[in-house]
Amino acid sequence: RSVREAARSADVVVVYLHWGVQGEACPSDGQRRLAARLVAAGADVVAGSHAHRLQGDGRLGPGYVAYGLGNYAWYTPSAEATGVLTLPVRPAAAPAGRARVTQAVWAPARIGGRGLPEPLAGADVVRFRERLADLRECAGFAPSGR
Repeated sequence: RSVREAARSADVVVVYLHWGVQGEACPSDGQRRLAARLVAAGADVVAGSHAHRLQGDGRLGPGYVAYGLGNYAWYTPSAEATGVLTLPVRPAAAPAGRARVTQAVWAPARIGGRGLPEPLAGADVVRFRERLADLRECAGFAPSGR
């Protein structure tokens, strides 16, 4: 109900959730059902965290869903991929229209020795992109996320 109400007056509706199963790289069936309901209600972007791992991201109908943003900083180093997801959004052109994510850009990193993110480069970026494609597939999105 809150999403429907927000969609009536907001240019862009973003829903951020604490959800998912800790440690799981693929979203749960419950996450997938809830994401579909939120987009149907008018959410333009649905993003969440809790699993402490990246989960797939991509288009879901007129919306964009990033099931799990993972950890960006942590109390111990990690080989687990992380990063910042930037989603430029074009607001709705008409009152009855929907805003649309125009691009999804990840700045890949890993959590370094002091628990802070360190940008990836070279072959590590290629592996990061391959991992994103796998995560998108297990989330039910096309590998490109478009």
